[in-house]
Amino acid sequence: MVILNKPAKYTIQNFRELESISLLENILASHQLVMPKIDKMDKWPNIDGYLYITDGNGYEKGELKVQVKTIGNKGVKGKIFCKIGQKYLNYCSDIHELVNLIIGVDTENKEAYWLKITPENTKKIKDKKVFFPKINVINYNNNSYYKLWRDICKRRRDLLRIAYDENIKTKTVKDMPSISPDKIAKKILLSKPKAKEINAIQKFFNNPYTKKRYYYNLIYLLSPYYKYNKKVNKLLNLTEKKEDVFIEKFKQDGLISVTGNLIIIKDKDRAKKYSNEMMNKLIKSNIRLEDLLSYF
Repeated sequence: MVILNKPAKYTIQNFRELESISLLENILASHQLVMPKIDKMDKWPNIDGYLYITDGNGYEKGELKVQVKTIGNKGVKGKIFCKIGQKYLNYCSDIHELVNLIIGVDTENKEAYWLKITPENTKKIKDKKVFFPKINVINYNNNSYYKLWRDICKRRRDLLRIAYDENIKTKTVKDMPSISPDKIAKKILLSKPKAKEINAIQKFFNNPYTKKRYYYNLIYLLSPYYKYNKKVNKLLNLTEKKEDVFIEKFKQDGLISVTGNLIIIKDKDRAKKYSNEMMNKLIKSNIRLEDLLSYF
């Protein structure tokens, strides 16, 4: 007589994961701005799926990788967090063509929180706990994530384009099919400017006119941008007090909006104009844009 084994048991964790992913999908679907493709009860340790960012009219403009977790007890000094596995941390410690997001879902309060996971911030994660900024909330009444995710996709595309342009200078046409997008991304995102390039960059920004004019398009280039960015402040030799003066003036002129510490550009045309102007001046100063971006 053949005795059949029992099928695998569905655990409470399986049902919680299903509930979290379903809630996230419902919230995103209600806004009709991001199309999720997330596997439920996925056994792979790295990602659960993808988020396809649209242009607001249904056409895809970008793509992000996503890992979805149920958030933990808020008892850790009122902070919002979830626990993640070491394999996922190892995966995110490397650079990939697409940006990784982790989204923690609060099924009780019908909302979620998100965080971009980079090789840099994996080093800061302790006890396998990811803490979410409260400003990065996703719920039925808040779609602020949409612009930030679009900006993340745009910046990654810009970096890949720069890396690709640099890469093809040393490749022949027949070599091109073998180029890995991940390797291209790694080439630019892991490259760090040398002391000579850093000195040239610091010298370029070391005058009051440049600071005030190009601080605005640095917000645009480094979006999503938060106040008191240490590297920006060091580059421009800005104190928090001086930066607050810049921010207040931009607010009064209707050029930015501020939510918490997050600064959002309102005049992209001006930012692009300043960016183009800055890039031309960088070229004349023998400074490459990729060196500037890698500085951050």
